[in-house]
Amino acid sequence: MSDALGRGVVLVMSLWDDKSVNMLWLDSTYPVGSTKPGAARGSCSTSSGNYEEVERDYPNAYVKYANIRVGEIGSTYTANLANEFL
Repeated sequence: MSDALGRGVVLVMSLWDDKSVNMLWLDSTYPVGSTKPGAARGSCSTSSGNYEEVERDYPNAYVKYANIRVGEIGSTYTANLANEFL
């Protein structure tokens, strides 16, 4: 990671839905039913994230990014500010 950061990296953030596997790869168990190491990636149900439901229930979803900071780890906030996000 240090080598990559030394060469320069680009921060990318987005809002999206996953029409292939309903985001299960990110925060659930994927492949569904797998018990192999690494398959359990979060606590979300394997029935969650269905893109048809997400698009129907949240047609006007959007994201706003703010207060993005750049600096050495631990240098861009105070301990009091960090507690506000817990």
